[in-house]
Amino acid sequence: FVPAYIDGKPVVTIGKGKKNQFVKKIVIPKTVQKVNTGAFPDYVNLEELVFISEKTDVSACAFTGCRLMFDENQCFVANGVLQVN
Repeated sequence: FVPAYIDGKPVVTIGKGKKNQFVKKIVIPKTVQKVNTGAFPDYVNLEELVFISEKTDVSACAFTGCRLMFDENQCFVANGVLQVN
């Protein structure tokens, strides 16, 4: 769960996060404009990633180690709705 607002202010960037083996689904709210490198490292059981906005910039290394987010060449799979930097 990524909040859209914290203390009444919109969350516009997701910075570096910590390893997590339990999360299966992440929903990125419409307020988020940028997902930085290392935001969701080693989320090994991640099965679903939902972006509410179609204009979210995502670092190519934001989901390093998330098995289902990469193809056989270890390239991030964006499914055509994201701008990957």
